[in-house]
Amino acid sequence: MHSLSSTRLLALVGSLALGACGSDAVDTGSGSDTLLVDADVEASPELPNATADVDFTTDFRIRVRKDGVPVSTGEVLVSSADGDVALTWDPIDEEWRGAQGGYWMEYEVHVTSGDDFLHGVRLTGPDIHVFTSPDASAPIDATVPLVVEWAREHEADTASIESREMDAVSIADTGSFELPLGTLRSSPDQAEDEELRIVRESRLTPSGAVAGSELRVRIENRVELVVAATGL
Repeated sequence: MHSLSSTRLLALVGSLALGACGSDAVDTGSGSDTLLVDADVEASPELPNATADVDFTTDFRIRVRKDGVPVSTGEVLVSSADGDVALTWDPIDEEWRGAQGGYWMEYEVHVTSGDDFLHGVRLTGPDIHVFTSPDASAPIDATVPLVVEWAREHEADTASIESREMDAVSIADTGSFELPLGTLRSSPDQAEDEELRIVRESRLTPSGAVAGSELRVRIENRVELVVAATGL
């Protein structure tokens, strides 16, 4: 029989040992091979072009199934450098939910329901990305393609970009992307407010869970723009 407290104690001891010799902060965990656990850790900025970890709020949404049936009892816990968050069951969406102030990059998931469990699944998400172009203090010309640039240290597993005029499209996390004509909200005779959003994501398939299980850590940042009247 595995208990959450003993598993987390072992994980803590292991993390201290790894910290002394270096770690990529990824652990596929262990489990009873009976649960499907599909987890989203999503960080959203509290202000445009956020630069600090405390400028974000992170939401947790975890779907747990056994033999196709939602698991609504037990304990679902997400841990970060800012502490533990015990998630609560949402009977409408049939998922476990919670939130935490800040974005702490490394998150660990534990699920226990009776004899069924998934423990110690740990993933480091993307670092914070910051828009460096276009210049948000000057009006944008929508009559030419717009080069969007962002600074980040490490390439994420996936990335996407969207505007108020354009649904999200997948892009390579190279730090630069050219938006084609027609993807910014514009008007011939007046300026328009626009917003660009880039979402970057890391993914991990846990051990000890049934096929289809995944942990995703995702961070979004946004920049607000003014698009000049096109005169067209």
